[in-house]
Amino acid sequence: MKRLKNLFLMMAIAFTFASCTTAVTPGYIGMVQTPDGLSGEILQPGNHSCWGRDKMIVVENAETNFNSEMSVLCADELNFKFDVNVLARLRNDKGEKSGKMFANILERQGGKLNWESNSYGVLKFQILYTTYLAPQIDAIARSVVGKYKTTDIRANRDKIEADITAQVKKIAGSTPIDIVTVVTSNFDYPEVITLAQEKAKEREIALKEEDSKQALLMKQMKNRKKLAEEAIVVRAKEAQAEAVYIRILGSSLTKNYLQLRAIENQEKLYSKSTNTLVVPEGSTPFIGAGK
Repeated sequence: MKRLKNLFLMMAIAFTFASCTTAVTPGYIGMVQTPDGLSGEILQPGNHSCWGRDKMIVVENAETNFNSEMSVLCADELNFKFDVNVLARLRNDKGEKSGKMFANILERQGGKLNWESNSYGVLKFQILYTTYLAPQIDAIARSVVGKYKTTDIRANRDKIEADITAQVKKIAGSTPIDIVTVVTSNFDYPEVITLAQEKAKEREIALKEEDSKQALLMKQMKNRKKLAEEAIVVRAKEAQAEAVYIRILGSSLTKNYLQLRAIENQEKLYSKSTNTLVVPEGSTPFIGAGK
């Protein structure tokens, strides 16, 4: 019995030393590689046991942005430059199917593993993106944008971006990569288009300035017209008033009134003379006394 106990103790010690705890750090998922092959179980961040000659292989699982600079020959035979920005991450679905796909990827990309130790290997997510998705994204972007004339791209930017996104997500479904967003940016039009747009803008500004000048001139002319119309009304009123005045005055200028005014004027005229005889026409003579 004593020998049996010692045997069990030695086996326990050997078993303990034959196993180890390996961590899958946050931002990674892992899978154990045994002497018989990959386990097929996706391991989330945490501590996991490896036995004997087992090795831990991990793959980056953080969302990563990838930028592709594109130059596309458009429908009008002009080169158009733009960027495609893709935010992606490793597909991390649970279940046997995902485990098999992940194991299959590690088997095919095993030569690109970076071994930090004899039992711990790391596969960069960029390797997966470059291998499975980048060439197809470039082809999709060229195909979508190339159907447009360069002058039509700006007006159809939302449609272009939506079309590229839909096609990229569709092809990504058969890869280990999950697409978060696809954005187009840094639109760089050919110089001939840029110059044409600048000239068109200059013409537009010139036309607006001319319209402003014409509007100002029309405003001034309308104001002058209003002033002239008001002047006509004022003059008509003044003439009407003058006519009324003359009519009233004419009705009051009788023969006797005029004779009286004539006498008053003559009296004033000869008032400074001494003993002047004033004889109005048809009147009885009288003598004006001098001072």
